[in-house]
Amino acid sequence: MKLNAMNELVFHYAMASNPRYLKEMLSQILEVKVNEIIPLNTKLVVENLMSKMKILDYVAETDKGIINIEINNNFGLGLIRRNITYLAEVVSNTSKRGKDYINIPDTIQINFCKLGSNVGPFQHYTMYAKKHVVGYSDELTDMVKIIIINIDYYVKMYYNNNEKFIKKNALICAIGLNQEELIKLAKENELVMEYKNKLETLSNDENFVKWISPEEEEEKIKNTFIELGKLDGIKQGMEQGIEKGLEQGLEQGIVEGKRENSIEIAKKMLNKNMDLTFISEMTGLSIEDIQNINQ
Repeated sequence: MKLNAMNELVFHYAMASNPRYLKEMLSQILEVKVNEIIPLNTKLVVENLMSKMKILDYVAETDKGIINIEINNNFGLGLIRRNITYLAEVVSNTSKRGKDYINIPDTIQINFCKLGSNVGPFQHYTMYAKKHVVGYSDELTDMVKIIIINIDYYVKMYYNNNEKFIKKNALICAIGLNQEELIKLAKENELVMEYKNKLETLSNDENFVKWISPEEEEEKIKNTFIELGKLDGIKQGMEQGIEKGLEQGLEQGIVEGKRENSIEIAKKMLNKNMDLTFISEMTGLSIEDIQNINQ
């Protein structure tokens, strides 16, 4: 199977597991030398059940601040809001470790995205004021930054053989390339060769390939929502933009949850020797279903 680091699990196991690679890649992105990097706990408490996961793709403490990396194959308003929520959680957790609000380290969220080859390579965002605030510049703070990197652009530059661009951004280009496409780049860069070797190992691991299969992942998510429906009984609607498969899963869970709830009610009514027709009217179950409950 052809893999690349635009899968968050591949990124984690083949790329983020190499501190040297990350330091060099972050130095390319931030255009300043990153000397130290310490991976941090990626688990966050995310109350919204519709969130992609309760785990950040990657977060580390560096001598340039806290770095949060997110892998986004789709990048719409929903993901932007989700990632900002993650960023806020990281800042909050960081501030709790300090003694004041002055010496909180900068937090930088880097979003690797697929935006199409006609969109530029990257964009930087900071917190700014829509209207001028007396005593403040338009940029309210530089302690929080969001960087959006369009991997499609880097892949295009690689295939256009832009040697100057490739040499400067080799480690970023590699994110969007599979193990076969990396052959040439790996010959010219030791870190890319290390990444390519790990990528080949993962691609030959049948258990890993099955684990990251999109179809299997979608099925697992769907089944999760079915179980949520069973546990909670009735859940009303879903946020717009949730994929059709998840919506069907939740709807199926709701139906199954309603039925299980009706059966429990019918059991109690049977124990009180109530009329079968009356139980059927109250629960929506057929008389035949009610007769089979205690069998």
